[in-house]
Amino acid sequence: MKHYYAFEYWGGDTTTTGDPNPMTGRYSIAGALAVFSRAKDRDKWIAGGPDFTHKRRAVVTQREARRLRGGWTPRQFAEYLENVVDFDLP
Repeated sequence: MKHYYAFEYWGGDTTTTGDPNPMTGRYSIAGALAVFSRAKDRDKWIAGGPDFTHKRRAVVTQREARRLRGGWTPRQFAEYLENVVDFDLP
């Protein structure tokens, strides 16, 4: 099943949060990662969000989503994706 990704930045695209990844030392970017089963639903979520510099929603690829969640281990990222598809995010 194909997934469509979006991210809501909470403090700009360089604001980090959480603990660093134990293997790489990378941090996650502050924000909400949303995963959808339909592009239409993703686009609707993006359109309903804020649109200013430090808080905005944007389309991201799976590779970008993984980079944005750099503080997570691969297992944490995979588990998140399994449990969050079409979850109703604010």
